[in-house]
Amino acid sequence: MVNEKKIFLFEEKFLEKEGLLSILELSDGHKFIPKDFIERDNIQKVFINSTQYSDGEIISDLICKLPNGSFIYLSKTDGVEYKIKIYYNAEKLNEVKFFIAQLLKQKKESKNI
Repeated sequence: MVNEKKIFLFEEKFLEKEGLLSILELSDGHKFIPKDFIERDNIQKVFINSTQYSDGEIISDLICKLPNGSFIYLSKTDGVEYKIKIYYNAEKLNEVKFFIAQLLKQKKESKNI
């Protein structure tokens, strides 16, 4: 039996603190990485679980608060990718989808430069 790395280790504690929220899971993580959120001034870092190595830092879990009050949780899988869940109030679903679409557009445009 293969041991898979447990992801979203801090989800239960987070939801206990924040209460009942709707959840949107990005099926493939959309190739987002923590840097896409950490370096943005309009996104508040709420929780970071990381390990510092001699050649850099690996972030295993990152929870950020988005400008509309929603939260995004990136959790590292066994590989190099992250699984992502967005926690939001149900009435803000369109705002969440728009925000993610804008981030994807900006990420794509920055790769084309």
